[in-house]
Amino acid sequence: MTSLIQSTTAVTLIEKNTITPDVFDASIANELVSRYENITPESKSGWGKMNAGQMLKHVADNAEMEFGDIHLGRRFIGRLIGRLVVNQIVKDDKPNDKNQSTHPKMVIKGEVDFTKEKERVLRLVARLGTVDPSEFENRVHPFFGKMKSKEWSIWIYKHLDHHLRQFGA
Repeated sequence: MTSLIQSTTAVTLIEKNTITPDVFDASIANELVSRYENITPESKSGWGKMNAGQMLKHVADNAEMEFGDIHLGRRFIGRLIGRLVVNQIVKDDKPNDKNQSTHPKMVIKGEVDFTKEKERVLRLVARLGTVDPSEFENRVHPFFGKMKSKEWSIWIYKHLDHHLRQFGA
């Protein structure tokens, strides 16, 4: 059996012998909120170029995209290989690799209001535990394309966990 990513409750079976926490479960969303509460302006990145405030803005902007509050066009490369990449990501509970590429509009540079971005992240991550997962069924990701709600749950969890691990939370 593979290891469980940062949680022991509310998991979704994705493939034989793999489990990933279900981000649409309120208890999992609350665990993630608790971890994000530990991020401070002084939190140091273990990799990458973002500081803690920039990471929070990146995560909040991504969450708004995931909820459909903001829309990004499909990337050409994603149309070519997006389905292959997402299949690799959701097939097991392996955490996301360090220093992955991101949509150009999700690259955060310059100064950000740490307090504002942290409040956004906490609100948006908590919101995950209140939605009906069917709202995500067949929603289009700008790189991966059309995804099932279980794929969204895995991707969102892995993305959130990736940045929490990046900052030691």
